[in-house]
Amino acid sequence: MPRQYYGGELPDYFIVDSDSHVDESKCELWKRFPTELQHLAPRQFQDPNWQDIQHVARGSGLGSTRKYDNIWVIEHSKVFPNSDYRTGPYGKLATFAPHSADQWFNREGERDPKERVKDLDEEGFDLTFVFCVLHQNLLNTIDNPEIALHFARGWNDWISEWTDGFRERIRGTAILPLHDVDLALEELRRASEMGLGGAYLPCQFKGEWLYKEKFHPILEECQKLGFPVSIHQQLHMSVGMKRLDNEFLKHLFMGIDAPFSVCGFIASGILDKLPDLKIAWIEQGAGWLPYFLDRLEEHYEIMPDMVPNPRFAKPNEYFGEQLFIAFEPEEADYLPFLISKVGAGGLLIGSDYSHFDCLSPLTVQKVLDHPEVNDMDKKRILSDNGINFWNLDPSSYSRKIPWITRDTT
Repeated sequence: MPRQYYGGELPDYFIVDSDSHVDESKCELWKRFPTELQHLAPRQFQDPNWQDIQHVARGSGLGSTRKYDNIWVIEHSKVFPNSDYRTGPYGKLATFAPHSADQWFNREGERDPKERVKDLDEEGFDLTFVFCVLHQNLLNTIDNPEIALHFARGWNDWISEWTDGFRERIRGTAILPLHDVDLALEELRRASEMGLGGAYLPCQFKGEWLYKEKFHPILEECQKLGFPVSIHQQLHMSVGMKRLDNEFLKHLFMGIDAPFSVCGFIASGILDKLPDLKIAWIEQGAGWLPYFLDRLEEHYEIMPDMVPNPRFAKPNEYFGEQLFIAFEPEEADYLPFLISKVGAGGLLIGSDYSHFDCLSPLTVQKVLDHPEVNDMDKKRILSDNGINFWNLDPSSYSRKIPWITRDTT
């Protein structure tokens, strides 16, 4: 019997969503910390006095749906959102609005996995991979490596529990305490054994790009474990966050770290040293990619002594082999050009369910109804590439885990 979805009849292949989210407001990770460290764990703070005056008394905040009384206190010395986020008189935060009344926004499926499965069926996805947003930003704000370790463990345990019983349809991604490479390796191995889908790493951590030698042991271990590296956008600590002066522009350029990261990974030579490592850039757009790959290829020619000898003659040849990028559903018009410049084999689809700027439930439909993309390329984008990147067994769609022998002496 043909499968039905929002847009009509689905093709007969497994469809993978490489980007979705859950409601992180109820995680309460501080409760998972050892008792002696709970006082240092990031915790949400609410001041009832701020609730009393609300936004009216603050004048410039009138109309904002984001209240000022919800902040996170981190290690007693930092708050989030901090002054990097707050802009305008009285530190105004922007009001977010969805694209249209028909768009899914703040769905119950962000809180209840049973409801998520229903939405997956309606949108046309067989499997989705879940990312945190708030907790990765908070993790990168922490300074103490021990606190970071327990915070990462807490999220990885929480998302594992949230998806328990539903992992044939919903899988979490692991965050790591990059503050200390040995601690990150410890948590990486634990996350892999727990069955999480991949590692969620930022483009840069506290000003250091992830392709740098410091982080090579983590990338090497991801290759050994068959654990894909998903570099999801994050606003906090990004180039755009640090260099721009209001929230509108900060959010507009929240994916600006991705070109630095893509070009850095290719030009650094780390992909040639780790040929089985797989990396994808998620929720950072893709329309910019051909320009920077062309520019990177040009620099191979004009500054050849500045980069190691690459395995591939052209930078775009890494895509579909080791590298992947998730285009936004809003970018569907770019697909023919992206395919011509990068190849269909390196493109993933991510719904961003159900954030205010997603296009759910239209994500799958945007690809299937595209008049200029052939059926073979549609299958690559919706199915084959996701199976390839997330290292899934095509028969069971579970993650393929290599046999690892570790020296325990």
